[in-house]
Amino acid sequence: MRDLPAVYVEEPESGRVRVQAPRFERVLLAPDAIERRLVEEAARAQRYGRALAVVVVELTRDRDDDAIVAATARALRSVDVVGRGGAREIVALLPETSAAAVIPARRLLEALGAERAGIATAPDDARDAGALLSAAREAVRDAPRGEVAGASAVAARIEVGGRAVVTADAQMRAVFDAVRRLATSDLSVLVSGETGAGKEVIAALLHELSPRRTERLVAINCAAIAESLLESELFGYERGAFSGAVASKPGLFEAAHGGTIFLDEIGECSPMIQAKLLRVLETKRVMRVGAVVEREVDVRVVCATNRDLAAQVRAGRFRQDLFYRLGAATVVVPPLRARALDVPLLARAFLEEARAKLGRPALVLSDAAMRKLEAHAWPGNVRELRNAMEYVAATADDGVVEERDLPVTIADAAPATLACEEEDSPPEGMSLYDEIRALERRRIAQALRACGGVRARAAERLGMPLRTLTTKLREHGLGRRDGRGRREG
Repeated sequence: MRDLPAVYVEEPESGRVRVQAPRFERVLLAPDAIERRLVEEAARAQRYGRALAVVVVELTRDRDDDAIVAATARALRSVDVVGRGGAREIVALLPETSAAAVIPARRLLEALGAERAGIATAPDDARDAGALLSAAREAVRDAPRGEVAGASAVAARIEVGGRAVVTADAQMRAVFDAVRRLATSDLSVLVSGETGAGKEVIAALLHELSPRRTERLVAINCAAIAESLLESELFGYERGAFSGAVASKPGLFEAAHGGTIFLDEIGECSPMIQAKLLRVLETKRVMRVGAVVEREVDVRVVCATNRDLAAQVRAGRFRQDLFYRLGAATVVVPPLRARALDVPLLARAFLEEARAKLGRPALVLSDAAMRKLEAHAWPGNVRELRNAMEYVAATADDGVVEERDLPVTIADAAPATLACEEEDSPPEGMSLYDEIRALERRRIAQALRACGGVRARAAERLGMPLRTLTTKLREHGLGRRDGRGRREG
């Protein structure tokens, strides 16, 4: 909206002059402008504890700006902001609005004759501008034709081994979709991701959704067992094969016959173990230590690693043929810091699970505590978050969890999303918009440096579309360099 000057009207009969209230003229913002405004509104909502709703509307066809302005003028308030998110996408920002956003969203849907709409609200669904917009867009994708969907309804919930796994993040939902498709086959699967990101959950899901679910899922951490013992653990041994082998013992491959074997930290295996694994994968047979006859095994193999196995192959530390055999199907689990929408969902789920186990009364995370959780870098990923919530469930004094109740590594940590090289305090007289713009520039430059100048990785780290990052690089003069003079890769 744009303020127009007040109009002074003289009444002919009385000669009095009255002031006619100024009118408002709605402005349809361009995609980069609406994203900048969203950053500003999200920061204001977070700073002052206010609500904010983001509505994304998918048009059935492209419409000219005048028609959109006319339609939105009837459906929205004067304080609401509207812009284009794309050729057939309209984004509306509704300050001071949360659950009631469904009403203007439906009015927008009808006024625009649109296909569907999605809503995300702060602070319930997310606080960060990029996360809010992503959540609203995900809600649009899930909304039935002619309907409005909320981001909270988008979250996927899957039961794995009696435990619920939830996610609202687009990347993780894509991972789950890929897992569902792969589960029906017998392909070997390589799951990669950082420590604690949830690779073992993916392995369990591959087994639970497969035809092998009635048989065993056998897991082993290859890095936790000495090389001299790992061979006998995996493949078994015959009586007298070595000192102490007083009886024959089947290995884990035989124990998993008909089911699934999960080899965690596969990148830590020695060349000798790698060679034997390759033979098992190719022949479906195992040779016990000290045996002269191979045994048939019917096993689905799932492996996991936190290493870059392709780099390990190039360095000569991992067999290329085994890598190609395992990597026929690869699932990459993104780190928690790249899944902003999942932090509040998982935190609440883990807290409720831990509270129930301890038999404690209901516990609710305060807004301040949730902000701390969302700002944390989560180097330990989902495992760290689960442990933190178990700590809170055991030690929190009352029903509302405050900052002081969080583990000290989280409560006392500087917010990762606000870290910067310059002073934290803005210069005297700097407007909120300029402060947010300066922060945005620093964050982008830091992400580029952390990712070696690779834009795609920086966009993922920042949680924004690559197209948006490219636009912002031009705006901030970072289009060619990462802020320190190093060219992008």
